[in-house]
Amino acid sequence: MLPKAYDCPTCKKPMSGDALARAITEYSPATHLHVTACPNCGSNIECRAYGDALELGYTYWAGSLHFEAVVKLAVPGLARAQPDGALQLKGVRIFTPPGT
Repeated sequence: MLPKAYDCPTCKKPMSGDALARAITEYSPATHLHVTACPNCGSNIECRAYGDALELGYTYWAGSLHFEAVVKLAVPGLARAQPDGALQLKGVRIFTPPGT
């Protein structure tokens, strides 16, 4: 069973997967990663969206760009709406990449 919350690495306050999914502001088609923000302090966090889950982590360079997941949070109802990075939560569009 996946956890539903995780403590922000910056402010150490708990963040729910649902709140993080709703706070997504960016998408990179090159890496298939989204950027969200802590609802408490606003610190940016890289993430990867899956059906019903959100992986939080960071990118690093080791010959090529890699994403290292730190935690995978349960986000019931989260789904990729289209391959362009758009996301839905329980059937409602919560993120559309700029310019699409």
